[in-house]
Amino acid sequence: MGEAARHLKPEAESFYKALPPADYPGKLIATYPRIANQIVALLGDKASLARYFEGLLADERGTRQGFDFGTLVEIQNLFDRLVGIPGGFSNTNSLLHSLLKK
Repeated sequence: MGEAARHLKPEAESFYKALPPADYPGKLIATYPRIANQIVALLGDKASLARYFEGLLADERGTRQGFDFGTLVEIQNLFDRLVGIPGGFSNTNSLLHSLLKK
């Protein structure tokens, strides 16, 4: 495995540190820095980023071990924030808390 695959690149580190604390993907970064780097590398191309996330989240070959639940939640949250749901988990979390108060 190359050096870049074992460590978070500076541009990726800056991007993730700028996220709200609830959205920081600590497990993903610690366990799969190569994936965390690739997500940031694809930020300028939403279609490619969406395809990359879909490849991570769906096992089309039927042979993948899969991610642990915490990492899977972080990947899904990044997908929601960067491709789908504006605001990601922070927005969803705020919505759920507001509903609980009613």
